[in-house]
Amino acid sequence: LAVLSTGTSLDAPNDYAGFAIGSSVMAGIIACTGYDQGSFNPAVTWGINLANYARAGRTSDPTASAWMIFMLSPMLGGIIAAAVFRLTRKREFLLMEPSAAAVELISLPEKLLAEFAGTFFLVLTIGTAATGPSPLAPVAIGLMLAVQIYTYGSVSGGLFNPAVAVAVLLSGRRKISPSDCAAYALAQCLGACLAGFFAVGTTSSSF
Repeated sequence: LAVLSTGTSLDAPNDYAGFAIGSSVMAGIIACTGYDQGSFNPAVTWGINLANYARAGRTSDPTASAWMIFMLSPMLGGIIAAAVFRLTRKREFLLMEPSAAAVELISLPEKLLAEFAGTFFLVLTIGTAATGPSPLAPVAIGLMLAVQIYTYGSVSGGLFNPAVAVAVLLSGRRKISPSDCAAYALAQCLGACLAGFFAVGTTSSSF
């Protein structure tokens, strides 16, 4: 919902969008510490756990039901967020026809590369910080997300999350097409997988 409100509304782009989105993730991770993986992102779940499966001597082995919960719950959250966004900003849809003219000046390969790179650095930070001894892992993760949004927000929208891509698609702002949404999700998952293997190779702890 923070992404939709600060990145797709008529008063967007908000100069503090990256900080707002990164802070919301950081707060969620801190709040869920102890009983939840805290990824809130199917690409993160996919990349980290796929790399974990390939690791010898892993200490955890998520079940199929756990995979389904962590993959589908963020998507459901994205759908609900899109509904709340549209219900709370009805006047925007009456005042102006949504347009993506400015974004169309950037080619799809450029957008996909931005999503791939941004997701890579986000997941790499999660994989290395979350397994370390520092209690400030959520801060590092939130700040990295903010940095990537500031870096690539003007290129691809700075989504870095398949669930967010779906929410933006369903918001009705025409910021992304269905085919581009699918391509975004693929690029994000590929970036997450590569980062997951990098994280496994640089840490001695299992995820």
